[in-house]
Amino acid sequence: MPDSRRYCVHVHEHRVEPGDWYARCAELAAGGATMFDLLSAVDDPSAASIQVVVHLADIDRGERDLAWTRVDRDDPVLDSLVGLYPGASWHEREVHEMFGVRFTGNPDLSPLLTTGDMGFPLRRTTALPARIATAWPGAVEPADRPAAGRVAARPRSRPGPPGIAPQWQS
Repeated sequence: MPDSRRYCVHVHEHRVEPGDWYARCAELAAGGATMFDLLSAVDDPSAASIQVVVHLADIDRGERDLAWTRVDRDDPVLDSLVGLYPGASWHEREVHEMFGVRFTGNPDLSPLLTTGDMGFPLRRTTALPARIATAWPGAVEPADRPAAGRVAARPRSRPGPPGIAPQWQS
């Protein structure tokens, strides 16, 4: 069994300007950070930016690198890391689909989970269609409440799991 204490003991954090994103990640890769672990993003509407973070690891030396940058919310563009880490393609597709960050140099930014016509679901200002069209299951309209001492005229149906079509529920 491998010694878990050996794996990634030191964590190095790198704040990177968007224009230096690829170059800094290339330096980290050349320095031994050959394992690409994840790439994700966080929307920050108050700062009008999206923070993108990548986690890289140097397994031999037991070190991890977290590099992050902030891109403008109105025009979020970063260089793709696919040339350095081919596994970054899927992660960049997901960040593009969920936050709208365009990765120049990524050959395939097609949607993974959505049809691509609902905006960017993980941006905090995006209203999801299901939440607009469907009333909150716990909400009761005043007209649906029984008068004191009376039984409700119609029973409430139990809401099904979110995102499952009614015909698929048993």
